[in-house]
Amino acid sequence: MLSILPYVEQLRDGTLKVRDALGPDIIVTDKEIQDSLWHYYYDIAKTVTWILSKPLHSETHQTKLTVFDDQRTAPQPGKVKKPTNHASTKSEQKPNG
Repeated sequence: MLSILPYVEQLRDGTLKVRDALGPDIIVTDKEIQDSLWHYYYDIAKTVTWILSKPLHSETHQTKLTVFDDQRTAPQPGKVKKPTNHASTKSEQKPNG
């Protein structure tokens, strides 16, 4: 009978090594790390490279924001442009004359 204990231990150790290599500023879930480790046959370097190459707009791969960062990127009251309706049809336009 095949024991899964060595694989579980490899995932646990690999997850810790990947987190150590990424540092505290990269937000990524254990599941993402473990899925990548499985995909890359427990290759730590390939897993770290894959995580760092993910698009930055991914919610799980953005660096941690402070309260001040959120305030700077939030729209300011009165500065938000209202959308204009440029999609008028000929039937809506009034004839000249």
